[in-house]
Amino acid sequence: MSNTNNISKYDLFFDESRYKSSSNLEVNLMGSFIVPDILYNKEQITKLNQELQQNKFKLHFTDFQQRSNSIYKKVLQEFLKRPELVKFNFISFEKEGNYLENHIAFSKKNMLDMVYSKLPERTIYGGIRNVSRFTPAVYSVYIESSYQYIALDLNNKIKQQLNSQALYRNDSFTIEQSNLYSKNQQIGIEITDMLLGIFSLIIRNPSKYNSDGKISKIRKAKLKFIYEQKNLLESFCKSVTYYELDENGSLNKREFSRFLHEFIMKYESENQQGQSV
Repeated sequence: MSNTNNISKYDLFFDESRYKSSSNLEVNLMGSFIVPDILYNKEQITKLNQELQQNKFKLHFTDFQQRSNSIYKKVLQEFLKRPELVKFNFISFEKEGNYLENHIAFSKKNMLDMVYSKLPERTIYGGIRNVSRFTPAVYSVYIESSYQYIALDLNNKIKQQLNSQALYRNDSFTIEQSNLYSKNQQIGIEITDMLLGIFSLIIRNPSKYNSDGKISKIRKAKLKFIYEQKNLLESFCKSVTYYELDENGSLNKREFSRFLHEFIMKYESENQQGQSV
């Protein structure tokens, strides 16, 4: 790596989310969003980052409402206008499934150690491995700070684990830095959280109706927003890799595009071929 002219630089954003599945299981998602450094530092994204830091807007898909549609759309379009240049890798797992609770080594502490010593590294590594030795890659990792992450020293663990993997597998990448950032300080982290929220809703594919037959206004607004971005998301699907962690600790690849197409089909059926009610 003595010749720095052919080194590719990337910014990598890591976050996690959770939701209740249709079978009432608590499902966790971990995701890494990889963006070329030259793209992340473009004027439009830099301006959005400054506005975020100035509290001019917030990106919390959990609290999404129709009146905030425009800023969500703008951020999504800025990051995904060249979908072939970015990459999103995510996994889903049950943090406390029965199969783990019945394990002889199970305890809440051991479970926490397993989750955060193994899964973040596997989530990120799946998106950065197999780098050509002719164009080595340098990554800067951004993680939203939390009490738990600080206590686990997660950012330094990730850097050490991934650099060890790079050497062990002779993969031509390195993690140059890995840091924790406060909420609303890096728009790359916020859009990663936003995409996890969108993807979890696509996978769940819920109805806009509650169990009592009444329409959930918040869910209806979210479903409509996702449907309106279907063309952008379809183009992005080629850059999305999704895995599910099974009971044996194996990661099983799922075709995310199938979930998106089923989401679109159900939305159109429920809303009379795309005309929202």
